[in-house]
Amino acid sequence: MRGVIRVLLIVLLVIMASSVGAQDELVVEPIDVPQFALSSVVPQGWTALGNGLFSRAAQPSEEDFTLFVLQSAPLAPATLMSALLPQLRLSEAPEPVETITNDFAEWTRYEITVEGNGITVAVDFAITNVNNVTYLVMLQSAPQERDALYTQAFLPAVDALRPLVAEAEVVPYRVEEVTFTNGDVTL
Repeated sequence: MRGVIRVLLIVLLVIMASSVGAQDELVVEPIDVPQFALSSVVPQGWTALGNGLFSRAAQPSEEDFTLFVLQSAPLAPATLMSALLPQLRLSEAPEPVETITNDFAEWTRYEITVEGNGITVAVDFAITNVNNVTYLVMLQSAPQERDALYTQAFLPAVDALRPLVAEAEVVPYRVEEVTFTNGDVTL
């Protein structure tokens, strides 16, 4: 009987471990955010709250306050940072923790912890400016989830973020300047 119970416990532990792993693995899917003229990726199944905000829960609460932000604005990064500081309960800009470079831009990443109302929140955000537009990717989560969400959601979103290109700007052929001469006339 003891052997059977031991085998059942091992099977139960394996099943529990595999179900936790399945919950921890996020799948990201492409998303266009037209109001901010950008595209990127967000975790599959997360709820769009509008204005480039996405939540894991249908409604953020004290139990699950995980949020994802994809936004852009035609302003300088310092101006965006000034607007973010009060929302993050900061009086001055935090020190950057790293630079992330991809084929779109060079991003400055910040990592902070915000405490208030008995809740501790881990916040990662990255900012870049391309063609006078500042782009923001931000992740807010519980500190114990930060590492997994940073790797599985935040970094893929930074890597995938691109401005939306209006269809009129998409040219399905190569454009090249050429000249030719016809008699005394060069066109």
